[in-house]
Amino acid sequence: MTKIRGVIHVHTDLSHDGLHTPQELRQLFVRHNLQFVCLTDHSQDVREDQFDRLREQCRELSGPQFVLIPGLEYSCDGGVHIMGIGISRMTQATAHAEVINHIHAHGGLAVLAHPTKAPYPLDNEWLGLLDGVEIWNRAVDSKYLPQVRSIRMYFDLKKAHPHLTAFFGLDLHTERAFQDHAMEIDSERCDAETIVAALKSGRYRCVSRFFKVGAYPVMSRGKFATIAFLRMTLNGLRWVKELFQRV
Repeated sequence: MTKIRGVIHVHTDLSHDGLHTPQELRQLFVRHNLQFVCLTDHSQDVREDQFDRLREQCRELSGPQFVLIPGLEYSCDGGVHIMGIGISRMTQATAHAEVINHIHAHGGLAVLAHPTKAPYPLDNEWLGLLDGVEIWNRAVDSKYLPQVRSIRMYFDLKKAHPHLTAFFGLDLHTERAFQDHAMEIDSERCDAETIVAALKSGRYRCVSRFFKVGAYPVMSRGKFATIAFLRMTLNGLRWVKELFQRV
């Protein structure tokens, strides 16, 4: 068994706010020693023929050392975003349950994206259909550590739906947004089917420079307080560094 590292929540130039082609993204992530990337372009920006072509490109650019996995970020009713990772077909549906069921029916896993970006409802039945929740979104939360609010929201959801797993999402639209946090699995094979199955069954770890949790994290009050303190300190140091760079 070897450690395979990759990232989820990455946008290509099919998304209105994405700049890079799949080929350019492959070069970027190979350069950072990652083995897989889960693409999740905005569903409203992608036609079915474009998604079919994206899936074809993913196959062409994948090999035994690196895999591109196709997917979409669905904009559902009420502004809720749900990632469909590893899907073989897209849908135009916007109802939460319908989108999630479609994702599962076409080989993917359904992950709630950046739950702190908008006031997502926490008491709907469709939440129980999800596979996981993005507890750290690099673009929305912070560069170094997740928001305590994101983690608390995840644990609130787990009270009603214990099967939900935790995910770190990069939410990358440009190369500048790259950050060293990843999903890590132990596997003898590096292919899309194996990786998606591992992510769906919770056989992975979320890892970064300062923070590491399993798919089913357990956190004490002390750990919450530590995360909040470190996040404030690191962001403060970052602000000071940027201030001196402007002088």
